[in-house]
Order: sequence, then structure tokens, then C-alpha cells
Amino acid sequence: GLLVSMSFEVSEVASGADAVVAVRDAIVAARPYEIVFLDWQMPEMDGIEAARQIKALGLSPTPRLIMVTAFGREDLLLLAQQTGIEDVMIKPVAASTLFDSAMSALGAQESRRKPPRIAPSSARHRLAAIRGARVLLVEDNELNREVATELLLDAGLAVEVATDGIEAVRMVCAMNYSIVLMDMQMPVMDGLTATREIRRLPGFSGLPIVAMTANAMQSDRQRCLDAGMNDHIAKPIDPDELWDKLLVWVPPQPMAVTVIAADIPTAAPSLPMPQIDGLDVALGLKSVRGKQAMYVSLLRKFSAQEADVTLRISTAIAAGDLATARRLAHSLKGSAGTLGAVKIQQDAAMLEQALIEGQQREPLDSLLTQLEGCLRPLIDQLAQQLPPAEP
Repeated sequence: GLLVSMSFEVSEVASGADAVVAVRDAIVAARPYEIVFLDWQMPEMDGIEAARQIKALGLSPTPRLIMVTAFGREDLLLLAQQTGIEDVMIKPVAASTLFDSAMSALGAQESRRKPPRIAPSSARHRLAAIRGARVLLVEDNELNREVATELLLDAGLAVEVATDGIEAVRMVCAMNYSIVLMDMQMPVMDGLTATREIRRLPGFSGLPIVAMTANAMQSDRQRCLDAGMNDHIAKPIDPDELWDKLLVWVPPQPMAVTVIAADIPTAAPSLPMPQIDGLDVALGLKSVRGKQAMYVSLLRKFSAQEADVTLRISTAIAAGDLATARRLAHSLKGSAGTLGAVKIQQDAAMLEQALIEGQQREPLDSLLTQLEGCLRPLIDQLAQQLPPAEP
């Protein structure tokens, strides 16, 4: 999925043996592969042996070989180098790492004489070219809005915020923006409608508009493109993916000299992190680039905003307002995912899908009960474990 989004033509196979056959068949069909990404540990034939057999085909040119593994052991790196593997990427692979590795394999002849490396993300350094660019962030959820704003400010961008589509259209008319980051589901006017309205305005056909959506289905992505959006970013927002998209769509700024606070190391005191079943603190901290104070603040806001969300969803369903019920479930899904509350995220997603499908009240009530059974203990534990807010 990441490679397709970068405009590569991608084929996939499920084993090392199939990879060797696919590489050979592609040569026969006169459509050779330029890069082969190989998992290391696979049944029957691992990635190292698959690489050896691909090399043994004697192809000219031989496709670039890149190993993808969850293990960064020195013996593997040495073995990979001896086998002719040019790079090693460690799972989970960020979009920026994947892109840098592919570009290095395709374009940098010198890199093929170097030992395999674990490629770091270079997006933070490349962001210097777009510092000072003006961004319109359109997001109704306060928690998601705060996270996205912080990431954009860390990148040295000037951020302005709209909370619904109508406000976004008005602000686009009044100010020149380098890019619009548009939530899909919002009250008053959703992101798809707002994008269509912007595209109807004279002179705005080329304004980059990137969707921010917790819906990862291909049909949802296609709806974004059909509405006139250029691209999409998945929620919860991964900082590397966000910065990669900015580098794709934001034009270089003529005087990119903005100072980024994140470039200046500061020794922030360590805070006690909550230890709660169902809350992946490490995942949540990743969303805010390890900023513990911000993460704790977001947890407090989540507790305050979502404590009665199942009651509000139930009330909306009883009133026949399924649109509001869907929006509340969707918003909860995004917030929980950002904080690392994975089970709540999953239960909210199931409820949202059931509402979209128009299921009857009984299964909806069952899903609400299941969601409340995960949400209530988390809210209660946060109240007990979070340090008191400073006045």
C-alpha cells in the first residue's frame, strides 16, 4: 500500500520460492523488477536464500535487493551484505524510510558499495525547504486538532485552524495557503463537500488538499480523489507519514528560515505514565513524538470529552439521528487510536460500521455495551493514575 501510494507498480508473492519464480518470469516477459523487498523469516525458504537464488539467475541488471525484518542483529546485517543485499529495513517500516531506501537503491550507485544499513528517517532534515509555509488544518475533533497542530508547528509551518467545512471554504477565500489538511467527517459541512466547494472557486484548482481520515478502505480513498482531493493521511496520524505528504505537496518556500522549537534539545522532566490494560502508552507517545506532558494533557481531555460518549450515541440512535451517532463513533475511534487505546478504537470502528450498514437497535445496543465495557474502566483508571493538572 505504501509503495503504490508512492506511484510504484507493485507485485506481491507469499514466499521466497515464489519470489525467485516471479523475478525469472518478469525477465521472460520483458518487464523486469527493479527492486525486490524480501522478508527475512519465511517458511521453507528464508529471505537470505531467496536472495542467493535471485542472484544465481545471472540477470543483467540484477534487481536491487532490500531485506525487511523485525531483527536488527549484527550477524544478519553481515550475512545480508555477503549475499548482495543492499539495504536492511527494520519493521515496522515508516513511509519515509521506505521511500528513502527505494530512492537510494534506484539512484545511488555509490550506496551499493556500502554495508547494509538501518535507514533513518530523513524527513525532519528535508523539512527545512518548506519551513514557513502556511497550512490550513480543518478538523472538528479537539484532541486530533491539537496533535496535528503540534506536529505541524514542529515542522516549522504556520498553522491556521478551521473546525468545519464552511469555515474552511471561507478561510481559503480570504488567505493564501500552501496546503489544506481536510478531515472527512465533520458537522455543518463535511470534508468532501468542502473540497468540492473549494474546487468550484476560480483559481483554486491547483491548491493541494489532503484528506485526513480514519477510514482506510480503498473506497474511502477513492471518494477523496473523486471529490478533488490530492492525497490522504491515515488517522491516527503518524508523524513521518504527515511530513512525507507535506514534502510531496508543499512547494519549497523562498525564505525557509523559520526556527523549529523541536530542533533545540530541551531536558523535559520525566512524568509517571499510566499503566492501564488496553492503553498502549508507547503507541500514544509516538503520535506526539514522545512529549509526555502533551500526552498526559490529551489523556485528560479524552477523559473529559468522551466519558459520556456512549450515552450521547445511544440518545442519537433513539432519536433517529444516525448521522450524529456515526460522527460520534468516528470521532471516538480517531481519538482512541491517537492515544493508543486500541481496543476502544476497534470497538468504536465496529459500532461506526454497524451504523453505516443501518443495523437494528438490538445489535447496536450490544456494540454500545461492549464499547462502554472498555471505555468506562479506562476513564476510571485515568482519573486515579493521572497526576493532577497544574493550575
